[in-house]
Amino acid sequence: MAESFNKKEREKKRKKRKKDKLERKLEKKKLGIKPPEFTYIDENGNFTTEPPDPNKREKIKAEDIQISTPKGNRVNTPLRRRGFVKFINEAKKFGFVKDSITNAEFYFQTDRLDIDLREHDKITFDTIKGPKGKIAVNIELS
Repeated sequence: MAESFNKKEREKKRKKRKKDKLERKLEKKKLGIKPPEFTYIDENGNFTTEPPDPNKREKIKAEDIQISTPKGNRVNTPLRRRGFVKFINEAKKFGFVKDSITNAEFYFQTDRLDIDLREHDKITFDTIKGPKGKIAVNIELS
């Protein structure tokens, strides 16, 4: 099987790189240049070959380390969202609402509503997790 010109050129370049790398390695060996055995990080976060001064080390108590997120005074009641009815299909009894702040769209079912909605009506609503993502519930005109 005949090799193409490009394959031969790539092979030549690869061999040349390998040869150059070996020459650099031998040259460093002659000059006595060795990579450092250890690399340290000083108190400023810079790499250095010398170990850091133990007197400059910051003392940290194990009790001060927080492993988890601190608990806050969160209330588990969801916030009411504001938005508008983007699309509604009365025949198939579903629609979509769009959140005013996040521009996220949520599905809702019209047969669960006590009010009549039309497109572009301003509303407030809650969201819950549905089978295919979040859905809008408790929809009220605002």
